[in-house]
Order: sequence, then C-alpha cells, then structure tokens
Amino acid sequence: MANGEIAPPAPDVTSVNPSTGIVEGDAVTLGGTGLDSATVTVGGESVTITSNTATEIVFTAPNLARTKSLVVTTAGGSYDTVITFAVVCPETFSGGSGDSSDPFLISNASDLAALHSDDLCWETNLLQTADIDMGGATWNHGIGSADSDSAEFVGSYDGGGYTISNLSISTTDDYAGLFGEVYTNGEIRNVGFTGNVSATRTSSFSCDAGGLVGRLYQASVHNSFATGNVSTTESSCDAGGLIGELVSSTVTTSYATGSITTNGAGTYVGGLIGKISNSPTRVSDSYANGDATSQYTGGATRAGGLIGLLAKTSDIRTSYATGDASVPSGDAGGLIATADGYTGDPLTDSFASGTPDNSDPSNTEGTFVTTTELATLATFTDAGWSIAAGWSASTPPLWGICSGYNNGYPFLNGTLAADPCPAPAPDPGPAPAPAPQPTPQPASEENNDDDATPAAPTQTPVTPVSFTDPADVTAAQVEAFSPAQVATIPARQVTELPATAIAAISPDQAAALSRAQLNALRGRQTSSLTPQTVAALPTEALIGLRPAAAKRLTPAAVAAMQPEQVAALRPVAIARMTPAQFRAMGAEQLAAMTPAQTARIKTKRLRALKPKTLADMTPEAFARIPARRLANLRPRQVRALTPEQLDALTPEQRRAL
Repeated sequence: MANGEIAPPAPDVTSVNPSTGIVEGDAVTLGGTGLDSATVTVGGESVTITSNTATEIVFTAPNLARTKSLVVTTAGGSYDTVITFAVVCPETFSGGSGDSSDPFLISNASDLAALHSDDLCWETNLLQTADIDMGGATWNHGIGSADSDSAEFVGSYDGGGYTISNLSISTTDDYAGLFGEVYTNGEIRNVGFTGNVSATRTSSFSCDAGGLVGRLYQASVHNSFATGNVSTTESSCDAGGLIGELVSSTVTTSYATGSITTNGAGTYVGGLIGKISNSPTRVSDSYANGDATSQYTGGATRAGGLIGLLAKTSDIRTSYATGDASVPSGDAGGLIATADGYTGDPLTDSFASGTPDNSDPSNTEGTFVTTTELATLATFTDAGWSIAAGWSASTPPLWGICSGYNNGYPFLNGTLAADPCPAPAPDPGPAPAPAPQPTPQPASEENNDDDATPAAPTQTPVTPVSFTDPADVTAAQVEAFSPAQVATIPARQVTELPATAIAAISPDQAAALSRAQLNALRGRQTSSLTPQTVAALPTEALIGLRPAAAKRLTPAAVAAMQPEQVAALRPVAIARMTPAQFRAMGAEQLAAMTPAQTARIKTKRLRALKPKTLADMTPEAFARIPARRLANLRPRQVRALTPEQLDALTPEQRRAL
C-alpha cells in the first residue's frame, strides 16, 4: 500500500438471511459494512455473487448439506461464520417422501444400495417393504458410517419385519455394522440382518463393530436381530453380536446368534453388546446365542455371553445368554464379563447357561442355570417374565417357548411372522381294549400260593409351594415341607425368606434345591445354613451360588463341603472367600480346585492355610498356585512342603519361594 493511503476496513457481516434451512439455488443475503468487491466461499468452495455493495452481498446457494463455513474476503481482511444447509435426500427409492408420515420405501437391492451410498438420506424416515437379497455384495462401510463427523445415521429405519441377506460388511471405518453409527434420536426397529461384519481399523481412535449397529449413541434399537458373525483385529476395537458399543441408549426385544471374535488389546466382546459405556442405558427382553471370544494373548481382555462391560446404572432386565465366553487373560462371564462401577439393581431376572468361569470378582450379576432349566417355562414365569408356552401373534406376552424351536429356549414373539413351534402329533385315537386277564385264584395250600401281591403304590402328586408373603415364613413351615415341595419354591421367593426359615432346611431338602434357588440366596441367609445342610447341596447346582453368598458360609460349613462341591463353585466365589474359610479347608478340598479357582486364591487366604494342609496337597494341585502367590507364603508353610511338591514347581515358582 502506498504511503499516505488509508487501509480499507475489514468486512463485518451483521446479518445472514436465511442462515438455516438453506437449499440449492436460494438467494442468500449478507448485510454489514466493508463488503466492497468481496469474494465469498462456503464450505471452501467459491459461490456465484449476484449483487455486491458496501453494505450487502447476495449470492446463490450451492448444492451443500448440513453446517458449513462461510468466509467473506475483501482487501481489508476476512470475516467468517457458519451457515446451515437443509439436508435434502436426492433419491426417490420406491416411493415416499422421507417424512415420518410418508417414509421412503426400501423395496429392493437398488434402493438399499442407494441409501448406503448417499449420506443425505441418513436423516430421513425409511420403511422396508420386502425381504432384500443383496446378491453377495460387500460394503466397505455401513449405513451411517463413512468416517465423517456428519455421516451418522440419525433417521428412522423400520425394517417392516423383513430380512436383509447376502450382504457382508468389511471396513476400516471406526464403526462397523449394517448401520455404522446410529446417533442422537436415531431409531432402528423390525430389522433382520444375516450378514457377517469384520472391522480392521486404520485410525488412531477406538472402534466398535456389531452385527446390526457398530455404535448406538443416544438412540434406540427395537424388535431386531442379527445372525451373522462379527470379528475385529485391532486394539480397543469392541464387538457385539448385535451392537458394538451402547451409549445412553435403549435396546428392547432383540437378539443375536452369531459368534463374536476379537484379536486386539483392551477389547470388550459380548454375545449381544460389546460394551455399555454410559448411563442411562436400558437393555430388556433380549438374548444372545453365540460364543464371545477374545483371541488376544498379549494382555487382558474381557468377554461376556451377553455383555462385555456393564457400567454405571444401566438397566438390564429379563434377558439371557447361552454362549460360552472365553479370554486367554482377563475376565469372562456367562452373562457379563465385568461390571466396573455398576450400581444398578441385581440382575436376578436375567439368565446364562454358558461358561461363567474366570469372572471378574466385582461381577456377581445374573443367574446361572442349566440348559434344561433354560428350556423350562417355570424358570421364567418364576422370575416375572412376560412369557407363555407356544407362539403368540400378538404381544404381550413378549416371549414364547416350545421344545421344537431355538433349542427349546425362549424366543421373541414379535420377531416372528409365523408360529415356529412344530404342530403337536396327531391324536392316535382310542387305545385298543386291554386283553382279558385270567381270574386270580384264591390262595390255598393246594396251589401253594402266597398272599396276593399288593397293588403298586400310586405316587402322590406334589403341590407347588408359593407364599403370599415370603418374609413371614417360619421355620416350622419349612420343616413341614417334603424335599419335592421345597424344590418348587420360586427362586424370587427364596430371596425373601428370613434366615430362620433357611436355617430350618434339612439335608434331604437341601439335596433337592436347584441352581436358580441357590443363586437366589443372599449372604444373610447362607450364614445360617448348617454344615450338614451345606454338605447335602447338589454339586451341579452350586455353580449358581453367588460369590457374596459363598463368602458368608460359616467356616464349619466350608469344612463340611465335599471336594467336588468346592470344585463346582465359581472362581470368583473362591476369590471372595475369607481367610477363616480357607483355614477350615482340608487338603482334599484344595486339591479338587480347578486351575481357574486356584489362580483366584488371594494372598491372605493362602497365608491362612495350615502348613499341614498345604503339605497334604498333591504335587499337581500345589503346582497350580501362581508364582506371585507362592512368593507370599509364610516361612513355616514353606518348611512344611514336601520334596515332591517342590519338584513339581516350575523354575519361576521355585524362585518365588
């Protein structure tokens, strides 16, 4: 600028009209000062100016969507702000306008492919009108995931009860699934997806992969399912059969049946949901049948049959899992892998039949049952589920159950368009009349008959027991029941029985208790059980005993347990037992512990063992104690060890001693 010239003022925009809801071709007017000879860019692109004065600029809106930067530049400088364009889906699909009252119709593979490729349509309402076969296609990202901050799905997709098949998702995006990320107020309902999902993240961020949705953020999924397998290979890449990560969202009446596998550090994997990371979150009336597996050997990971991580005050109810959960190192549980910080209600009405071993000591959630119990209607009616035998075309009941479908386990009525239960066998008609029997002869010395054989006694039917107010039940009432009657007490009522009533249970009655009933016991109740009663508890049912309840058994009751009973306890129950309980154990009980249980023996418990008890352990059992625990043995315990026990140790264990 030449000497003496005055620098022009910087542009100052005081008004933008319109500033929101802008569509292509709109005339946008900028008011202000210092706007002479200006250039204007929107979203980094130059626009066509139709009028320009010192106080006003008019330009034609380009074809853009969502929030964009607006920059006005003159010789005096520049001014920037933001404006918002309307999101207008350019697709026509098979009909509809995208409004909630007139959703776009997704009727074929072309419609679905168009939706997948055009993120301007991810804020609309859509309705699927037929089963869609994608012909073996593979997508490199899901609907609502193109690695862009503005590429979440925030619309509504109603699958109409139809299925999407022959499609797989293989992506490097942060969120992998048929729907990558469903964001605030987004909704997925009545969708069925049968394809596999795999994720290999390339960014430095964490990632989430799910059979249906990668990440659900302040959104919802209802009445939907995924049956494909899900896999991830990177660190911090969580995976679930239905949803990878759930954040302040809701999932109801949905399920997943595929296997889920991760192979990276710090991952959470779940049969239904990999990780719940915020509250409020609700999961209800849902299930998972697939195995949840971490293959990573370089550090701790976590796997749950239903959910990998349950955090904060999430509301989890009336759900179940059947798959096994396994990790080389870390935490695994048949229902929940770990419940860090969880402060919600106990999950007494949710069930698991898969492997519960190696559970996080903080995780006491869920009821473990046998596969037979999981296929029994009473298991769920006792827990207050909305369930009835067979299939129902209307809901409630939400659940149905029959022996010929889903392995006999409960299914969701609303996800099925027709009755899946096999028709009952036809009535064979009346049975033929029995052949006449010879008339019995009276006993006599001539025919050397003994007294006539008495008729076989008839078995008295058992009347199920149910209490109006379980808290008022007395010891005398319990003592009057037969073992068969005790076996019919609903688990939810067992929880409410007073300790005096529990103390009255006899060994014969104890032998009839189920896993669900033992799972219902609380610490205030187990502390009243006599040693004879504990020794009679069924071994196969003891896996249901909660860690907090096992911790309250008296030392005398622990001493009375059979070795096989000790081996049946959950590893986390062993971890929670007190030094006094360990001091009461004998060598046979310690020797019966599984490797997973032995690995959970804490230092104070190990140091509480009598030297002779340690010395009486078999060398094989003693060698299962981790080196880090052996390092804390008392000198007199070490002196009592036998040469055979020392010979069975690894070099690392011997160094620890």
